[in-house]
Amino acid sequence: MTTPFAAWAAASAPLTWYDAYNDTKHDRHQNFESANLKNLMDAVAGLLAMLTSQFYTHDFSQITQWADAIDEENRSPFLLAIGNYFLVKVPTNWAAADYYSFDWEKLKSDPNPFASLTF
Repeated sequence: MTTPFAAWAAASAPLTWYDAYNDTKHDRHQNFESANLKNLMDAVAGLLAMLTSQFYTHDFSQITQWADAIDEENRSPFLLAIGNYFLVKVPTNWAAADYYSFDWEKLKSDPNPFASLTF
């Protein structure tokens, strides 16, 4: 199991996989050793965590992929993630107020679906 954002829980430390991505992107000859399987797996898990936190398991797709072949009972407590290529374990102790609100039925007819956030 990989926890791509665990460094932020400790002391807001940098994400090594994200730094490795940037280092490799900007100078792949000098930083080629950073392009390794561990950083790739952490980056994919980070993307998956972000997509799951925003869209849960809704992927706007009609394709079921290999999901139909997986026995739901044996994959518990994991859910199929967006695209049905990965399994994710979502927190069960979040308050309803902490959930990301996303109602596609409401948003698809909204002429201005994007909100401005002030940080």
